[in-house]
Amino acid sequence: AEVVFEEEKQNRKVEIIVHSDGAALVVGASEATEFRGALDKAVDRVGRQLREQRKRAREHQAPPLQERLTGD
Repeated sequence: AEVVFEEEKQNRKVEIIVHSDGAALVVGASEATEFRGALDKAVDRVGRQLREQRKRAREHQAPPLQERLTGD
């Protein structure tokens, strides 16, 4: 993961970039008056995206073999 901090006149920007094998790049960015607030928002955004990615991957999997054999 990469974390980029930028400081402008009144705003602090944080960007988090997460690289993972076999999955799309996840980027969360935020802006606030303090770095801590911007970081918290960016972490929340990355977490939400990762949970959604994991949910999509689980829904895409085939059902268990026993379930396919019995037709339940």
